[in-house]
Amino acid sequence: MATITTNEFLARIHGGERNFCHMDLSGVDLNGRDLRQLMFCGTILTDANLEQADLRFSDLRNADLDRVNLTDAILSRANLTGASLEDTLLVRAKFRGANLRNVLLQKAILQDTDFWYATMPDRTLNLGRVSYVALIQTQYPQMF
Repeated sequence: MATITTNEFLARIHGGERNFCHMDLSGVDLNGRDLRQLMFCGTILTDANLEQADLRFSDLRNADLDRVNLTDAILSRANLTGASLEDTLLVRAKFRGANLRNVLLQKAILQDTDFWYATMPDRTLNLGRVSYVALIQTQYPQMF
């Protein structure tokens, strides 16, 4: 699987492509980009910069989002089932109404993160496997 560069990815989006499933987008810089309703199922996004990216309604099932910067990103209504968010920066990220079933969340930094109406197993913060998570002023409805 060849790694797709930031410029190649942007050219594909401008060409109308919406499906980026099972591709390697490691290290892409998509800061502030409109990525709504794109398909990233099984995609490798390790070390990507998705700061301020709009990922509403995107399909991120089983995506590798390890070491990704998701500061101020909007992931409302996104499907992250089975995604890996290890060592990910989630400062002020918005997951309103997102599907977070079986998410791997280890060593992530969550500060002012919004989980309102997100789908989580048993309405707890058990997002699959959680450890070393910093929850600083994080919003989540009736989870404990």
